[in-house]
Amino acid sequence: MNPTQTNRIERIEDELISPEEEEAVTRSKAWFFSNDGMSWEQLVNDLGFSVDEITNASHMPMENEHSEP
Repeated sequence: MNPTQTNRIERIEDELISPEEEEAVTRSKAWFFSNDGMSWEQLVNDLGFSVDEITNASHMPMENEHSEP
């Protein structure tokens, strides 16, 4: 974007949201209002990784990737 353009990004919902989905979102927002949630570090550890493994993973080639000469 150049400086004359806005940085606003709008999400366009292209599917109808059911009453059940609306209720689930309402329950979720209420839960987060009353609870702190989980830190990123705790989530990473709960999944069996270390923060270093996740941070460095973007610099490692995927198992199915191979370099061509």
